[in-house]
Amino acid sequence: VRFLTFNIWFSQHEMRRRMAAIGDIMLLKAPDMVALQEMTGEHWQICQEHPAFAQYTWSSPATRGYYTMIGSRVPFLSQPSRREFEVTRMGRDLLH
Repeated sequence: VRFLTFNIWFSQHEMRRRMAAIGDIMLLKAPDMVALQEMTGEHWQICQEHPAFAQYTWSSPATRGYYTMIGSRVPFLSQPSRREFEVTRMGRDLLH
């Protein structure tokens, strides 16, 4: 099993280039599972423009703050769920 994880850095700095580079690495390394930390709605929208992301089944994005996304080449038996931390300013949660 090949696993690839990135803290994508939720900054706007070079966002499109960074998301494209992650997609390129996914195509090159062909991991079975991918975890992306510090994802935002805007980042996720850009990621979906890259063909690498279409090769995976993804967890659902969170509705606020930044979050983690998990992608798998094999469909999930059940959709991962989120549990928000009780005390967080950034909308952090646990994906399980």
